Amino acid sequence: IQEWGVDVQSSIVYRPSLFFNIKGLFKVTKRSHLPWYTPFTVEANTFLGKKRHWKFWAYSGMDTRYPTLNDRYWKPGGSESLQPEISYNSSIGISTQIEFKKNTVWRHQVETFFNRVKDMIVWLPTNRGYFQPINQGKVLAYGVHITQSIDWQKGFHDITLQLSYEFNRSGNTQKKSIADKTQWVQLPYYPIHSGKISGQYAWKNLGFQIDGQIYSKRMVTLDGGNFLDPYALLNTSISYTQKLKQVGLEGIFTCNNILNQVYEEVRFRPMPGRNFLFTLLISWKYEKN
Repeated sequence: IQEWGVDVQSSIVYRPSLFFNIKGLFKVTKRSHLPWYTPFTVEANTFLGKKRHWKFWAYSGMDTRYPTLNDRYWKPGGSESLQPEISYNSSIGISTQIEFKKNTVWRHQVETFFNRVKDMIVWLPTNRGYFQPINQGKVLAYGVHITQSIDWQKGFHDITLQLSYEFNRSGNTQKKSIADKTQWVQLPYYPIHSGKISGQYAWKNLGFQIDGQIYSKRMVTLDGGNFLDPYALLNTSISYTQKLKQVGLEGIFTCNNILNQVYEEVRFRPMPGRNFLFTLLISWKYEKN
């Protein structure tokens, strides 16, 4: 297999003031078996507040993703007829950071996105026991991503709480025939709703963390006839660090899937139940006088 490619890009940043800037990127890209493309991005950011506690941004751009060598030549399953994935992306977001009493920091971020994708490359399972990539017509994806975190510090105590939620509606807008049942069905393996919550506590050399994840059902076929059930996971870990002159030690004990949930991330491939992991990290720092 002999193929060649070339990518040339240039970027510019315009900052008329300390609290506002515009970033731009222009790129020319080519592959030997595919045509030329000119991706670009434009992003504007503005900051408000004496300590930049408020940030607004807007983003728009066009990008391309060429089929990889695995997409084209993986045996079995690769498809040499794949076309490049062309996407037009835009988003608007706001983030805040507020300090209370010098030991508490509150962070919040909301971002909405709206993307259009032509010839999206999707790997799907076949009835022959392996996955195969296809170009999925014209895809429209939109949604919102929300994150919230609180940091509290006092003395040797450090507590962090984080919460995130994402709504992602993604579907094919192109109806190829009257019998086509794939139009506006959620794309395979893209959950519409997902969220995560985590908490961390540190005291001197001791650390404790717990996190939970939740996912709504995910389609596994283009027509939505089959799907994976929703599931929730709960994991935890405890760690201890110690420094001995030039040697640093860190031991981490982790328990994954505490509730022993039965679930699948990929159809017909069950994930592990409750499992444990112990990790020992050793670092050595050499200083020459």
